[in-house]
Amino acid sequence: MKKNSFRLITFLFSGFIITTACILIALITACSKDTDDNYPVSGENGIADEIQHVPFFFVEKGDSVPKYIWRDMPIFEDTTIEVVVSSEDLDKINGSTHKSTSYYSSYITDLYIQNSRDATGHPPAMYTKLWCNDGNKTGDLNEGAGGNFIYLWYTRMTEACPYGITNLYLHAGGQYPNPNPVFYYNYTIVRNCQDRGYPGIDLNDKAGGDYIYLFEKRMGSPGQIKEIALVSTTSSTPALPDGWAWVTDDGTDYGTKVNLNQGAGGRYIYLRIKR
Repeated sequence: MKKNSFRLITFLFSGFIITTACILIALITACSKDTDDNYPVSGENGIADEIQHVPFFFVEKGDSVPKYIWRDMPIFEDTTIEVVVSSEDLDKINGSTHKSTSYYSSYITDLYIQNSRDATGHPPAMYTKLWCNDGNKTGDLNEGAGGNFIYLWYTRMTEACPYGITNLYLHAGGQYPNPNPVFYYNYTIVRNCQDRGYPGIDLNDKAGGDYIYLFEKRMGSPGQIKEIALVSTTSSTPALPDGWAWVTDDGTDYGTKVNLNQGAGGRYIYLRIKR
C-alpha cells in the first residue's frame, strides 16, 4: 500500500515538473520571437519604449498603423510636385461674390482641427476648410500616410480682435503632451472643438510616426496672423515666398519647419503663415 502511494506521489510530482517546464519553454520562445521581430515594447502607461523604423509601405486611407512604427519617406520620382492651399486664395475664390475687399486683409481668429474616418465633417458656422477638392483632396494632414482624415479649418474677422492668433508652433515628440489644459511658453493646444476642455489632436492620428500637435499663441495686435497655408510636396526643401514664415518646432522664424507626416511617410506636409 505504501509503495503504491509513493509511486502515485512520484508520478504526480513528475507530471507537475514536466508541465511547468513546458510552460516556461513556451514563454521563453514567445519572448524571443517578440525580441527577434523588434516589436515595440510597452513601457510606462502603455507607451512604447522603442521606435521601430521600417521602409515605407502603403496604407489605404482609413487603415491604421500602430504608434511608434516609423515609416521612412517614400522615394519620389518627381521631387518638384508642390500643391499649396492657402486661406488667401480660398477666400478670394469662395467669397468673391459676397465679401467686401476689406475681408481679404482681415485676420485669422480661430482654428479647428477635424479628425474623422472619412473626408466629411462640418465644424461650427463661419469656418472654412483649408483644402483643395482636387483628385488627391489636398489638405489632409495625413495625405499619403493612411490613418484618419485630418483637416484644418479657420475663421476670420475684418479687424484684429483683442486676443487674436499671433503665432503657431508645432510640437513633434515621442511623449504625449498633457492636453488638459496645456500651456507651453504662452501657447495653447489647438483642439477639435470650441470647448477648450477637449483634448488636442495628434496630426499623425492612426498613421504611426511621431505625435504631432499644433499650438497657438493669442495676444493683442500688432502681429496677428492674416493668412495660413498648407504645402503638400514631394520635396523636403520647398521654397518660402516673401512675406510668409514656416510654422516651426519652436515658434520662431529660426526654428525648423515640421513635416506633419514625420515618421508616417506620405507627402511632405508643411504649414506656413503670413502676418
